[in-house]
Amino acid sequence: MQEAVAAIEPSARGELEITDAVQRLINSARTVRGSLVTGHWMDTGSVEDLLKANNAVLEDVERSVHGDVDEGSEVIGRVRIEKGASIVRSRIVGPAVIGVDARVHDSVVGPFTSVAAGCWITGSAVHSSILLDGARLYGAGPVESSLLGRQVHVAGPGPGPRAQRLVLGDHSSVQLTR
Repeated sequence: MQEAVAAIEPSARGELEITDAVQRLINSARTVRGSLVTGHWMDTGSVEDLLKANNAVLEDVERSVHGDVDEGSEVIGRVRIEKGASIVRSRIVGPAVIGVDARVHDSVVGPFTSVAAGCWITGSAVHSSILLDGARLYGAGPVESSLLGRQVHVAGPGPGPRAQRLVLGDHSSVQLTR
């Protein structure tokens, strides 16, 4: 399935269509099966829906710390910190996930925040948000209810009195002002 998804192109409406990936599997004689979903199902077609889904997934996170957390940091509640992650002079409030090789320095993360692999958060505050691979926050915050795409860079003058809500695509760069 991963190869089929990677091979599809955006549709006329500019979106990747899951049906195109399924059709690629069928065309290559792969087995495609359907199944009836019982219980809770959630559409993730909007930022709000993705944030709700993130919250639902984070509700099941169990505390595990495999990365480095310095003595000047505080990890509160159900927080998963993956291997290679570095937490320095920061506060992580669960439920939250800090991905592989992520860096959180002089910042506050969480609750209800997922930080993917390779993200850097420095001098920032972020909660109720999703940061995809390689996203970076420098002196930004508070950032809340936001979705940052892969390799997005957000820089600002530092924590300010009002929250920022951001929905940024992959490889974006933003300079925040007070």
